[in-house]
Amino acid sequence: MSLPSPEPLNIPKNLNSQQELQPGSSQNKPEDAPKDSLVLKTGPELQESISSLNTLQNKLEHDQNITLSDILALQETLHHLKIKVGDQEVDLEHTQNIENLNENLKILKEIKEGNLSNTNKLTFLTNEIAEILSKHRGNLYLSGLSSLSNVQVESLSKHQGALWLNGLSSLSDAQAESFSKYQGDILSLDGLSSLTDAQAESLSQYQGILALDGLSSLSDAQAENLSKHQGDLWLNSLNSLTNAQAKSFSQYQGALHLSGLKSLSDAQAESLSKYRGTLYIPDKLQTQIDQFKK
Repeated sequence: MSLPSPEPLNIPKNLNSQQELQPGSSQNKPEDAPKDSLVLKTGPELQESISSLNTLQNKLEHDQNITLSDILALQETLHHLKIKVGDQEVDLEHTQNIENLNENLKILKEIKEGNLSNTNKLTFLTNEIAEILSKHRGNLYLSGLSSLSNVQVESLSKHQGALWLNGLSSLSDAQAESFSKYQGDILSLDGLSSLTDAQAESLSQYQGILALDGLSSLSDAQAENLSKHQGDLWLNSLNSLTNAQAKSFSQYQGALHLSGLKSLSDAQAESLSKYRGTLYIPDKLQTQIDQFKK
C-alpha cells in the first residue's frame, strides 16, 4: 500500500530567511531587512523546523527510511513558522492564503511613500499601514479587504473623509463599536450580509452616510436602532419590511434609501406616509404611500 502524499507547502518566492539553518546566527537580523519584504522570524518555530530537517538529513546520510510521519512533522513545523509581512507577524501557512501577496507588498510600500492610488487592490493590511491610512484626509478605498483585526478597525475609525470597506462580510461587536465613533462623511459597508442587534445599535451612532446595501433582512430591533441614525441610510437590498420596521423608519430623520422593496401592505404604506425626509423607493410604492398623506 502506497503512502498518501502530504499537501505541498508553497513558500513565497520573496521570502528573506534571516539566518542559515543554524539557530542563534547573528547575521541577517530581522531589523536589517526592508519592511516591504517577507522576513523569516527567528524563534522556537524555526528551531523546530531545523530539527525536523536535521532528522531527515541524518536519515538520508545513514540510508534510513524516511516515513510519512517524518514528512508530516516537517510540514507541521513549516506551517507554524513566523513570517513578518511588513510589521505584521503571521504564520507561514497564512501567507499562502493572502491573495496577490507580491502586489500587496508593493502597495504597502507605496502607501508608506505617500501613494494611495492602489489601496482598493489591497487584500491584506498590517497594523502599521492601518495607522498610516487613519491619518489620510479624503476618500479611502479599501474594498479589496475581506477581513480586518480589531486593532486595524480602531485605527481606521480615526480616519476623516469617506471610507469604503465593501469587501468586509462580517464585523465583530468591538469593530462596530469602533465605527460608531467614525468622524468621516461616508461609511460604506455594503459587503455585510447580516448584523447583530448590538452591531446595529453601534452603527446607528455613527453620524454620516451609512451604506448597508448588502443587508437583505433586518430584525425589528435592528430597524429600530438604525432608525435613530443621523445621516443618510442606504438599505437598498431590503425587499420587504414588517409593520414594526415601517413604523420605526417613519421616524427616521435623514434620507432613507429603500429602492429594493418589492411591496408594502397598506399599514406599512400608511406608516411611511408619516416620514418627513427624502425617501428613495420604487415609484409604484411611492404612489401607494402618497395615498395616505393628508
